[in-house]
Amino acid sequence: MVAFRRFSSFTYVHAFVHALVAPDPPTCRTLPMMTTDSNGSKNAIPVYAATVSIALILGIWFASHMATIGWGLPNPLSFAKDAVPMDPRRTALDFMKADLYRYPPLQYLLWDAVAPASSPGSDITAGQYIALSSVRLQRFRWTTALMTLGTALIIFGIAWYIMRMGSWSCVPAGLFLLNPTSLFYSHTTNMDQPYLFWVALSFVAWYRANVVERATTGRQALGNAVFGMAAAAAVCTKDQAAALYVVPLVGYLAVPGLVKMPRWERLLALAPAAAGFGVVASTIYSVAGGWETFHNHVAWITGPGSKDWRQFDTDAVGRARLLAKSTADAVRALDWPLAVSGGAVLCVGAIRSDRVSLRTVGFGAAVLVSYQLCFVQVAGFAYPRFFLPVVPIACILVGYAACRMARQRDHRGAWTAGLCMILQLAVSGELMVALAFDTRMELARWCLAASDKAAGKDKVVALDSCVIGKKYRFDDAEVVAVKAIRDWATT
Repeated sequence: MVAFRRFSSFTYVHAFVHALVAPDPPTCRTLPMMTTDSNGSKNAIPVYAATVSIALILGIWFASHMATIGWGLPNPLSFAKDAVPMDPRRTALDFMKADLYRYPPLQYLLWDAVAPASSPGSDITAGQYIALSSVRLQRFRWTTALMTLGTALIIFGIAWYIMRMGSWSCVPAGLFLLNPTSLFYSHTTNMDQPYLFWVALSFVAWYRANVVERATTGRQALGNAVFGMAAAAAVCTKDQAAALYVVPLVGYLAVPGLVKMPRWERLLALAPAAAGFGVVASTIYSVAGGWETFHNHVAWITGPGSKDWRQFDTDAVGRARLLAKSTADAVRALDWPLAVSGGAVLCVGAIRSDRVSLRTVGFGAAVLVSYQLCFVQVAGFAYPRFFLPVVPIACILVGYAACRMARQRDHRGAWTAGLCMILQLAVSGELMVALAFDTRMELARWCLAASDKAAGKDKVVALDSCVIGKKYRFDDAEVVAVKAIRDWATT
């Protein structure tokens, strides 16, 4: 018998995470709404620890977005590299055509639903046009930011329910939110954070289906169908997500003992996943223009989207150089606080003999190998932002290692987690300052102030994708970069 009471909104968020990640209530030791046992003994730690953890996660997310989500605005263009250009009159299909069908349609459809296109009229001034564009662009950014928060809550759920980290569960979620690469792309209209949310959701659905619910045929089939639908959403947001699934699924089917199921049952269990994937993917493309949209997108990724972007030759030397570059890009995506702390906990052997962490390392290695073989080596180019999926895995490992050391009364764990959080906060603070006080907007205001302010003229200065973090001066109508703070936009 479980006694319930009135709960805060944070507890309801925890209940949602519980429903997403946790086992069924009879097998779960840390029910978020359990306050007393049947014998009357207190069991308040799950409620209060989870509430405080979720409040901390929401606080970090809110503080890191509230003042900076409008960086570079008002402006009709996005400063972020590869971000979706803005126009208040464009629909989802118009966005795809303007981007030459380089991305699949799902995120365009979501943005179109969040901020539908408008018809401002032909007599609109340039200033009104920019204001409308900026408002719509800011709504798009909030959509990306909310999906980033969703990924952080999934990370929290994995740490709390699967890895049993207790009050330490907020550490990996906080590290993810404070990671500069993650934080920067949470402020843009790029596809990287949205597709990562769907990938995280799909792997959690797979875990529930094949580890938690494997004894219940109906629930396992439903879980695998949800896995397939979430995977379809990821691939229909950014197709490189497909590369994350190949090696893990091959390992699931081929490696004995990985899941307590015969191989033929594993293969049969993926049938609902395939059905869910097909239904969702076909539905998304049908809404977004049908076969023509799909054909144009495939033509772009197999043509100019791949051939024109290759950085190395396809011989053995070129592939080795690409592997070296992509490894360096993955480290850069982590940024040095997370990379150094991750290396430190590995060096001290904090996770070497632990079964949970070894499985996490194995899963992470399978995902990264799959990504390297099936996307990076196929596409022939790499950038740090491509390795955003590395960040949640590293955050979970660092947080779990620190938690395990702390429970063994090894204070190196607490010091490692605390120092990593402080360094991440310092580096992300540098980024937030660069976003809040973007020197390109200072340049635009200077140009407007120095320009002719004749009555009746609507003066507008729009700056395209310059590199954020640079100081500029305006000499004889020429923009000159005079000091580089940090090249955030290339990540």
